[in-house]
Amino acid sequence: MVAFQAAAGGASPRCSSCLPRALSIMIGLMALTALPSAAETFAGVGIDYSCERWTADRRHDGVAARQDEQWVLGYLSAVADWSDLDPLHGIDGQGVWVWMDNYCQANPLVRITEAASAFVRDHPGK
Repeated sequence: MVAFQAAAGGASPRCSSCLPRALSIMIGLMALTALPSAAETFAGVGIDYSCERWTADRRHDGVAARQDEQWVLGYLSAVADWSDLDPLHGIDGQGVWVWMDNYCQANPLVRITEAASAFVRDHPGK
């Protein structure tokens, strides 16, 4: 922690090299976060839900189905935001869900993350 001393014009840090050092650390950390990782990390329903679960949730048409649907739309939106792809270009949520329904019925043991990635491969959008 940097201690501050009172000065006539306000407060000034005693540590004159703290700001450049802090900036160097921040830049170094930002560079590390830009490195590709060996595997993707997912959070939310997609991490452990299978397509079989997707199909069951959609059949019951309740809160769980809405969560699944919104997770997939969020995933696809993130792909568009963080890559040169735009998988939602020209398709609405209903179209995504119909595609997911068909894919999941044909591949019940696949995780939702894998199904959403397959959607991106089929709909790169650019």
